[in-house]
Amino acid sequence: MRKSNFGCLDVIVKHFFYSNLGSTCVIKSEQCQDQFKFKGIYICLDALRGFLEGCRHFVGFDGCHLLVGYKDEFELSGPYGDKTLVNRRDRTCNCRRWDINGISCYHVMATLVYLRTQPKKWIHTCFSIETFK
Repeated sequence: MRKSNFGCLDVIVKHFFYSNLGSTCVIKSEQCQDQFKFKGIYICLDALRGFLEGCRHFVGFDGCHLLVGYKDEFELSGPYGDKTLVNRRDRTCNCRRWDINGISCYHVMATLVYLRTQPKKWIHTCFSIETFK
């Protein structure tokens, strides 16, 4: 990024602090040769501190989170807005990774973490240590 772009970002952050007293904003960058490279920005509004007490349980695993779950069927949303269905009873997932190789994909892992189930029991027995020995 050019220096002028970072200058604009600095003005935006100053305005942010002025209009959101007590909030936090951190900009990360690194210097590459004679230019700065933007790495990320962290913003925490003071009004949102402590809001988690009123929130429902949310599970995210590798950019994937649970939308709806009923009995053995779960709908998850991926990092790009794609929807995936996991069926624990049939051991299937729309991405077909679990169906094809027997190893739980991240959709299944997000479901198992939500259910507080041991993921090890959902991996095909051919991948167990006992079978390997």
